[in-house]
Amino acid sequence: MILQNVLSPAEIQSVTDLIARVMDEKTEVLFREGRIANKYAELPVETRWAKICEMSPQQASGWNQEVFSQAVYELCTNSKLLNSCEQYLGPEITLNGDYWVRPKVPHEDLTTLPWHQDSFYYNGAENDNLSYRILSFWIPLVDVDERNGCMQVIPGSHKWGLIPYASLGNKRVPVEDVEARGEVITARMKKGDILIFNQLTLHRSLPNVSEGVRWSIDIRYTPTGQSFSWHELTGPGFEQRYSTLIVRSRCNPERVQDFNDWKTKKQ
Repeated sequence: MILQNVLSPAEIQSVTDLIARVMDEKTEVLFREGRIANKYAELPVETRWAKICEMSPQQASGWNQEVFSQAVYELCTNSKLLNSCEQYLGPEITLNGDYWVRPKVPHEDLTTLPWHQDSFYYNGAENDNLSYRILSFWIPLVDVDERNGCMQVIPGSHKWGLIPYASLGNKRVPVEDVEARGEVITARMKKGDILIFNQLTLHRSLPNVSEGVRWSIDIRYTPTGQSFSWHELTGPGFEQRYSTLIVRSRCNPERVQDFNDWKTKKQ
């Protein structure tokens, strides 16, 4: 489901400013190590990281720990997001903590994902994860369309159960032609729009053939008290590493945790 004009320009800008600061830090390290010869400090966020990655290709498909901040906390606890979340998960909501800022660099395979259900990557995928409720919010930080690698989804595919899949390198892909089974929707979106789906919704990202980075952030929520045994990275330290956080409680509002609580869990 796409909801339009949910976030204001100021709410998007706070995350964009954060990205610019992290980009400065990463660029400085690469420059000191001699891996790049130009910092491209004069370029805007939309194109600077693309130029940096031409000289030193990025090694990770997303940023998590490096963008931990008040700005991310405020986005993840934004009442407009939580109001939408509550319609699906109920009034007791936990932020999973595995949010990711995604720099989708032009002409790069690393961040171009084929059709998949998020459950492909979860523990116990063979059991469909149907007993769990996991809701993702995908938020573009720039306008997105086919040119810069927007998302595509197959509405209703969350009702199909787990689709059989196979490994293709480090990616997992359906073994059937899912496009023949359902209608493909191309998610052209503006800054401020959000895309909401669960772990069984089939989705993919198109290649970025523009000259700029397609910046986005994705956030996941679950009902408070639900086990994290579904997560592929579950195990000792999961809740500390990703700092799960109670972000809404209608029954016990005092349980809601603020940024200082989140920061303490990170330490």
